[in-house]
Amino acid sequence: MSRQEFFSNWNFLRIIRLVAGISILVYGYRQMDWLLIMIGTTFGIMAIVNSQCGPFSNSCKVEYNKKGEHEPS
Repeated sequence: MSRQEFFSNWNFLRIIRLVAGISILVYGYRQMDWLLIMIGTTFGIMAIVNSQCGPFSNSCKVEYNKKGEHEPS
């Protein structure tokens, strides 16, 4: 990932993921809760690399054939 790609395409949801990740990570560290630390780290990494899987992205698209059945992977 180049520097230009990192600093471009920052939308509202990406900023929310970064803020949530940092907040959860700090709270998990203060409470010494490893599950919260892992969740916060995951949200932070998702924001940094701009990966998402939600209803408004095509990153989790399932391909269907003409019969409406799943294609084998």
